Amino acid sequence: MEHLHQSFTVKFEYNVYFTSGIFNSANTLFSNFLNTASTGAQRKILFVIDQGVIDAHPGLTAQIKQYFAATNAVQLVQDI
Repeated sequence: MEHLHQSFTVKFEYNVYFTSGIFNSANTLFSNFLNTASTGAQRKILFVIDQGVIDAHPGLTAQIKQYFAATNAVQLVQDI
């Protein structure tokens, strides 16, 4: 049987940041990150959080909502 064999490679690089209290207003790492890439269009962010993470950090979703309620830099996408 005749067939084609194809392959491709995608090189992707990204930074990894380490911090604590990322949604604390005194921690500027996240806000600086959010403000670095400005495209002129409204930027949005969606968090997908595993139930195990929510169980381990019960206040996390409230912290996220509070953080993004105080900024216009990025729009928080609500639950789907």
